[in-house]
Amino acid sequence: MRPKHTHTPHLIGNQRRQQAFTLIELLASIAIIAILIAVILPAIAHVRERGDRVACVSNIRALLTATLQEASFKNGVLPELHQSTYNNPYWFDADNLESFRDTYQLSVDTFYSSSNPDWDAENFWEYSETAKVAGYLYMGNDNNWANSAVLSEKISEELTPFAKRVTDESAYQHLWVDLTRQMGGEWGTGVTHHDASGEPTGSHAGFRDGHVEWIPWEELSERHMQIGGIKMWF
Repeated sequence: MRPKHTHTPHLIGNQRRQQAFTLIELLASIAIIAILIAVILPAIAHVRERGDRVACVSNIRALLTATLQEASFKNGVLPELHQSTYNNPYWFDADNLESFRDTYQLSVDTFYSSSNPDWDAENFWEYSETAKVAGYLYMGNDNNWANSAVLSEKISEELTPFAKRVTDESAYQHLWVDLTRQMGGEWGTGVTHHDASGEPTGSHAGFRDGHVEWIPWEELSERHMQIGGIKMWF
């Protein structure tokens, strides 16, 4: 007959102590987890922003293609999309913009960047029966907003700031641009691409020749327009 195996009290206590975390081990584990989070979260944010930028370029390219195609049907005259009541390049006439969207089968999301979710909202598209607010600036010179704008750069009196026709000799070639807006001296939600503090990092611009490019803030910061208390960089 085999003798029964017994555990002495001091052996059981040692096994329990070996299986439990000490306070130092617990603190070390928490510190390692905190370091990993600090490293991973910015990397995730960077990857997400890169994806948003790719989507943003796709949106602007689609808007450019539709705009230039529309102009080709109207002897080079760029489409009139703005809301004449508001002197601002991100305000649009509801009927004109809806017709433009339907004609070229553009989704509502095409007019907003995923990098600025505060402006990608139904109440912006359905702002009123007569007006829509988009997440991009449209620089076609088709109403009074361009005449109301005070530019940071002096241009020749012989040139208009932005084109009415594709073939115009205008000072700037921009057609569609990311929203980079300051109201009352505050950035608020009016910046499409920004850092953690809300400061702009740059902007995409779509030009009349059909190409889209990224403009870093160092360059973008030198050129803006002001309409009342609103500044917009392009």
